Amino acid sequence: MISIGSFIFWNLSQFEYGKIMIGSIVLIEMIFLFYHLIKLNREKKKRVKRKGRIYLLEDMILNVGQIGATSFYPGYLLLYFDKIIPNEIASIVIAILIAFAFVIHYVAVIVLPEKTKDILLKIYPELSLNY
Repeated sequence: MISIGSFIFWNLSQFEYGKIMIGSIVLIEMIFLFYHLIKLNREKKKRVKRKGRIYLLEDMILNVGQIGATSFYPGYLLLYFDKIIPNEIASIVIAILIAFAFVIHYVAVIVLPEKTKDILLKIYPELSLNY
């Protein structure tokens, strides 16, 4: 997270077109997030169709990525934040917020769905017969 934040801050402070470059990275990350959200939704539908039901905890784990989609506010701040606060402070704040959003998205759409089975079996050992 520190390296992502440092990279974003360096681009914002060094390059004349740093905002455009970081905006492009945020856009690519948005596309990545929405692709994985669609993939998770399809996987959830397949599980419901295959098993006939889905457990509440499993549903919550698979829906956590949709909550992460609302954390694109750093991308919106990128457009107007430097007009409110001096450039260096704005660059630091934006770099921290975008790095934090990247980490949240990665955990929500990659790490948690991969560990769904392990989490469910750890909490409910009796599911090992049905899962």
